[in-house]
Amino acid sequence: MARHLIASVGTSLLINWRKASQSSARPEAEELTGWIANQDPKSASAETNTLMLLDAGKNDCITFIHSDTLEGELCARVLSSHYETRCRGAEAKVAKGLGRQPKSFENGLKEMVQVVKDAETAAAAAGNTPVLCVTGGFKAQTAVLTAYAMLKQIPAHYVHEDATGLLTLPKLPIAWSTSTGSENSKFFEVLDDAEATAATKAGIVKAHQNLEDLVIRDEAEVPT
Repeated sequence: MARHLIASVGTSLLINWRKASQSSARPEAEELTGWIANQDPKSASAETNTLMLLDAGKNDCITFIHSDTLEGELCARVLSSHYETRCRGAEAKVAKGLGRQPKSFENGLKEMVQVVKDAETAAAAAGNTPVLCVTGGFKAQTAVLTAYAMLKQIPAHYVHEDATGLLTLPKLPIAWSTSTGSENSKFFEVLDDAEATAATKAGIVKAHQNLEDLVIRDEAEVPT
C-alpha cells in the first residue's frame, strides 16, 4: 500500500550546508535546493537520511511539518521541492507558534498535532498508510509525536545522529479512553461551535480544567 510519510523538520539541512560552504549566511531556497540535489541523502540532513532508510519513492507522498521560524520554513520548503519529483507529491506545513518563544511553544505543539491529524485524515481518504518520521525538529516534538503515534497505532521511525540504521519505535498497548469524549461532550460541542462567544468558550474551559491542555489558544490568550 502507498504511504503518506509525515516528517517533522529541523534545521540540519541548513547546518550541513553552512559547514560545507563555510558560511554563516542563510542561503536562498534555490541555492539550497541545488546543493541538496548533489548530496548523499545520508549526510545531507536528518530528514533525507531517514527518508532514504525508509526507501521513500514514487508510491509515497510526504508532508513536512516545520517550526514557525525562518530557518524551519526554509528547510521544509527546500525538502518539499526536492522530493516533489522524487515521490508522488510533497508539501510543507507550518506548526503555527512552534518556535523559540516559551509562551507560544506549547500552543505550537498543539498546532503540530493538528497538522498531523489533517495529514492522517488525508492519508485515510486516499487509501494510504500514514507513517510518522520523528527524527527532525525540537526534542519536544519527538516526544509528542511519539506519544501520538502510540495512541493512534501509527508506525513511527527515528534515526539517532550516532546510529547507523533506522529505529522503529515500538507500539505500546495504550489508547485514548473513549469515555473521555462522551463524559465531556458539552466541552467539545462548545469549542466546536462557531457561533459560541469567546466568553462562553472561556467558561467551558474553566469548568473543565482537566482538559485545558487540549485547547489551542489565540496568541493574545497565551500567558506571558
